[in-house]
Amino acid sequence: MAIAQGHDAFMSLRRAHADFVRTELDVGLTFLEVAATSQDRARRHRCVCVAIAALRAACRFSGAALINDAEIHQLREQLRERLRQVCG
Repeated sequence: MAIAQGHDAFMSLRRAHADFVRTELDVGLTFLEVAATSQDRARRHRCVCVAIAALRAACRFSGAALINDAEIHQLREQLRERLRQVCG
């Protein structure tokens, strides 16, 4: 029983890590949308910086948690591509 509880706790932690990573990637994509539509140069710069920080956090935490999730991989690649588009 203790092993099953330990496994459940471990799986719960992995799900929480995955949720965190997805949230970071979503935040990054949202800030890039704001950057892409803003006329204010300073605001665009801040939004791009937040998106880069979100991507870095997502990469750091997905690697540490050994997350192999297709949705996360797709979101991460989408964020990288949008960064390339917005930053030129």
